[in-house]
Amino acid sequence: MRSAAFRDPGATVRTQTQHLDELSHRLRAGLGSSLARWRRRLEPAASRLAGFHPALLAQRARGRLEKLIAQLRWSLGGRSKHASEHLAAAKTQLLAAHPRNRLRLARQQVQAAARQLEALSYRSVLKRGFSVTRTADRELLTSVSKVTRGETIQTELADGKIASTVTGQVDPAQPLRPQQKGKPKRKPQNTRTTEQGNLFDKNTEDQ
Repeated sequence: MRSAAFRDPGATVRTQTQHLDELSHRLRAGLGSSLARWRRRLEPAASRLAGFHPALLAQRARGRLEKLIAQLRWSLGGRSKHASEHLAAAKTQLLAAHPRNRLRLARQQVQAAARQLEALSYRSVLKRGFSVTRTADRELLTSVSKVTRGETIQTELADGKIASTVTGQVDPAQPLRPQQKGKPKRKPQNTRTTEQGNLFDKNTEDQ
């Protein structure tokens, strides 16, 4: 009785080929499953390791360093500004306390007081066209009832004084009569003085 291999040699080859294909398929399936399991196990570890990558670590360190530098600059800037303001205030106080500056300030105050006094002086009023008239007894003349006909009065203007003789009371409604051409014009007496007076005080006399 002959063997089946001799009867059909191709059947044996086909059988072995199928067995080999089946083993190869099983091997590929097993390897794929193993690779998938190992991939699932390694993925968390790979994610953790990615956080320790040198480039990423350097980037994080750079960010922290820049943040610290910004905070340091802000802190130093605030302190520097406060120190500058304190120094400026101290400098101002020191300059104000210096004798030369105190003398200059006192001189400015005296000059300001002098200008104010000059503005309040009656002589400033005279410069605006007003005048001050006194009787022969140097009493401030404030009413026509205080003088009589023939009395000599003295009128102070901005640039000097003139003496006049009272000839009568003038009606404000009547215009002054012009002088006659034949009469010589009376020359005013200009007696300059440095007297101080008060325009609003009746009893003030020339000093």
